[in-house]
Amino acid sequence: PFKIGKVRETLTEGEEGALYLRLEQDRVFADLSPEEKDRVTPGKEDRIDQ
Repeated sequence: PFKIGKVRETLTEGEEGALYLRLEQDRVFADLSPEEKDRVTPGKEDRIDQ
């Protein structure tokens, strides 16, 4: 998959109300929302015809 960067999940609540950070994970293109994919994916106007 196409890696975009690293992402750390938001805080989650554990036992007795303690907050924990989840592990850092790679962010990949497939994880993006459709709006984010539109910003990352070049449109037809950005392509170079050869």
